[in-house]
Amino acid sequence: MSDTFLAQFRRHVASSPHQTALVFLDERGVPTASLTYGDLDRRARGIASFLMGRAEPGDRVLLAFSAPLEFAAALIACAYAGTVGVPVSMPSSGKHDKGRFARIAAIADDCSPSLALSSRTLIADVWPYAAAHGIVIERHATDEIGPALPNGGDQGADPGELFFLQYTSGSTGTPRGVRVTHASVVANLLEMFDVIGYDTSRPFVSWLPHFHDMGLVTGLLFPLYFKSESYLMAPAAFLKRPVRWLEAITMYRAASTVAPNFALDLCARRIPPAARMPLDLSSLTTLSVGAEPIAEATLRRFTEEFAPHGFARSAWAPGYG
Repeated sequence: MSDTFLAQFRRHVASSPHQTALVFLDERGVPTASLTYGDLDRRARGIASFLMGRAEPGDRVLLAFSAPLEFAAALIACAYAGTVGVPVSMPSSGKHDKGRFARIAAIADDCSPSLALSSRTLIADVWPYAAAHGIVIERHATDEIGPALPNGGDQGADPGELFFLQYTSGSTGTPRGVRVTHASVVANLLEMFDVIGYDTSRPFVSWLPHFHDMGLVTGLLFPLYFKSESYLMAPAAFLKRPVRWLEAITMYRAASTVAPNFALDLCARRIPPAARMPLDLSSLTTLSVGAEPIAEATLRRFTEEFAPHGFARSAWAPGYG
């Protein structure tokens, strides 16, 4: 395979620099940040230029972000710089999250990263707790890194090289890393397109965490590879008020979204009739379900509950492996 995610991304930047790529929705469902393909490229190249002065090709770089747009720029930057991104789940507050710090420490011990990329806020508020849990690593805030020179910060990537390391959650043991190459990412994305049949001409909506494989590949990389506009929200926003997910689909006339089984059950149980009234899910042609075992009863109940609001049974795309 001769193509890479990075090569496809470059093509989108060249052909559609002003097209919106990513939009972040806050807990109220209000857009608070967005990046065009050109914006995302400039941010990524700036970070890549910074990395190329501090890391060697193939070096591991921890990506510790709570915001998906910052994370996306850093991950693409790693590809530009020839380094290997390592997504980790970084808490937004550090006082009472020993388990998550223990997992990050185990990941750092396993892959020996040269440095970590994070945000100014997390470095000030959370990293001191990380250090207290034995995570001592050079770290830099990407929101303090300036832009690159035009067309700078591009080491490039070969299909057989590592794109990122994807670690298991570590919920049942020490996190284990999977080596994901540029070629395997593209193969996965193309197979998803062929088998599931996403409508990439219309928006994508996701609340899944960007450090998890389903949120990373399906919720973030897939829309970027196929040049779809993607609306993203924090997992906490969905868990706090599940209807926000369906409201975003309604508002932006999304064609595609993705969720684990528990999220569908949560919507059916916790969204009251009054909150459902404004929903219109008729734009949704694909709802992928995976990341955990899928219960037929859950799909059936969700269909019954939301069919009156435009949800079509044909939109289901179960894919648990």
